Amino acid sequence: MLCYNKDVRRKKAISSLRYVKTSAATEFLYPFDVSCLLCGDEQGECSHGGFCENCRREIRENTGRICQKCGRALIAEERFCEICREREREFDCARSCYVYEGGIRRVVTGYKYGAQLYAARYMARDMAELYEAAQMGCSVIVPSPTAKERVLERGFDHIELICEYLSEMLS
Repeated sequence: MLCYNKDVRRKKAISSLRYVKTSAATEFLYPFDVSCLLCGDEQGECSHGGFCENCRREIRENTGRICQKCGRALIAEERFCEICREREREFDCARSCYVYEGGIRRVVTGYKYGAQLYAARYMARDMAELYEAAQMGCSVIVPSPTAKERVLERGFDHIELICEYLSEMLS
């Protein structure tokens, strides 16, 4: 999730946004799944992020010491990671809900390349919770651009679908 607060960037970002409210058809096609995103066990509505309790232990939230710019986990007692210290970034801040490893890597890969589109709503819900908990107060939330070739290859824009849900949840 990238956030912009600067007026110059806001005008540019707003002109590129295209959010569509989810429709009844989308709700029917991509309902909140009743099974865990990782193991597939059925257990009704999953309590958090679409994971059962066993799989939840495999997921590491991106909490603790993070770069104040890009949100990456930090090892040292620094405010910014090495990359953000060395170069200017075009965004005010970025945050992620989870460390991209293990189970989360499998969920994201399944979503992007296995067309497990129901995961988009869970990801958006986690992002909305992070946004509110961190009191980010962003003017605009901008999706990372997806290459046209990738959209054609997958048959959908994975970022746009998450943003549709996120927009609905934050409005």
